[in-house]
Amino acid sequence: MHHPHAGASQELVLRILDRNSEMDQRILRQELRIQPGSLSELLGKLEQKGLIERERIEADRRRVTVRLTESGRAALSPGEAAADDPFAVLTDEEQSVLRSLLEKLLSGSPNE
Repeated sequence: MHHPHAGASQELVLRILDRNSEMDQRILRQELRIQPGSLSELLGKLEQKGLIERERIEADRRRVTVRLTESGRAALSPGEAAADDPFAVLTDEEQSVLRSLLEKLLSGSPNE
């Protein structure tokens, strides 16, 4: 079972909600591919911090929508845009090694 560490997944929830103004909790769970219990715990923590709010749908009590609060949006400051870069976790050296390996794969010529 793959468990992303809590910090990353909390940020991920905020990013997903930033793209969708409000979301059905079930759809959010499918997008995150985590267990219902894990999501409830995660959303509970975010709700305590005031970053999200959850609302039960009157017409269908099992459905819950989740939305980002102003604080939640503020937590995703523009300065963190670099976190959208999947290569940001690699050092410059690792990035250049990866780049040369990818170039080698793409060129298809083994004699580099």
